[in-house]
Amino acid sequence: MSRILFFALLIPLFISCNAQEKNKTYYKGREFIYQVEISKDSSIIKTHEIKLKVTDGLRAKIMTGGQTGIQYSYTDIIDSTTNKPLVETTGAIDKDNRVFIHPPRMAYMTFAEIPPMPDIRRNTEIGVNSEGVLSGIRGHGELDGKEIKQVDTIVAKKDLKLFDKKYNDIWIIHGENTNYLDELGKYKAIYWFDQNYGFIRMKYEKPNGEVVDLKLKKVNE
Repeated sequence: MSRILFFALLIPLFISCNAQEKNKTYYKGREFIYQVEISKDSSIIKTHEIKLKVTDGLRAKIMTGGQTGIQYSYTDIIDSTTNKPLVETTGAIDKDNRVFIHPPRMAYMTFAEIPPMPDIRRNTEIGVNSEGVLSGIRGHGELDGKEIKQVDTIVAKKDLKLFDKKYNDIWIIHGENTNYLDELGKYKAIYWFDQNYGFIRMKYEKPNGEVVDLKLKKVNE
C-alpha cells in the first residue's frame, strides 16, 4: 500500500511540472547532435556522434529526482543486448536562473563524471567559481564510493564558431577535479554555454593527454 500511495502522490507532481512553461533551452522534443573528436598530441584518433534528445519522460524524472529527462544515443556504438545504438537516460535542469545537464557517461565517456558537470547560472559573471562534490564514484576500483571534489570557474565571455554557425556572447567555464590526484590524475573540462542552445561544446582533457571534444553540429526542433 505504501508503494501505491507513493506513486499516487508522485505522478500528479510530475504532471503539474509538465504543465508549467516549457524550458528555455532543453525542452521536450528538441534534439542536439554532437560530433565527438578524440585526439592525442593534436592528432584525431577517432570520431563519433552523440545525439541528445529531450524526452522529459516519467522514468527519467523518477531517476533524477524530478529533472527534465534527456536521452543520449551513441549512434555508432551498438548495445550488445538490443543490437541497437547504445542509449543512456539521465536528466537536466533548465530554470530561469540555472542550467545544468548530466553529460554522456557511457562507453568512451565514462570518465566525464570526474570533473565538474556542465552547470551555470544564467546571470553569471566572469570570475564566479563554485565547488562541488561527486558522491559515489563508480568504475575506479578502490575509489568506488569515494567523494570526488570538483571546482569550476567562469573565465570568459566570447564568440564561437562551430560548423559555420557563429554563436555570440558565449560563457566559457573551466573545471577540474581537486582530490585523489595520485590515484585518478587531473581531469580538466571546458564548457561553452549559449543562452539559446545550451552547452554547445564540451571539451575534456584526460590525465594521459587524450582530449575528447564534443561540438554541437545540428539542432532539430
